[in-house]
Amino acid sequence: MVTSEGKTFILTGDKGRFKTDQKNIEIYGNVEGTSDHGERFTTDHLSYNNAEGKIYTDSAITLGSGQMKIVGIGMTLNMKSGELSLLSKVKADIKTK
Repeated sequence: MVTSEGKTFILTGDKGRFKTDQKNIEIYGNVEGTSDHGERFTTDHLSYNNAEGKIYTDSAITLGSGQMKIVGIGMTLNMKSGELSLLSKVKADIKTK
């Protein structure tokens, strides 16, 4: 998947479903997303809504990049604006050198 700014995400999981008429995607089991900039997230279920240009989950999610790890419940990533929101129980661990 590619954002409007050109950032690339590769999404993987155990099972997936692609609805060709709407171009919507659902991925289940050991879902992992990695970006070309080194960001990574993991969850157990993820959906992509093509009409809205959003990736989302209501499951627990872990995000990481370098020295930072963020966990929470629920996520929305707007592929058009690049805005990412964690919805609840958010905790961050930021390591300094």
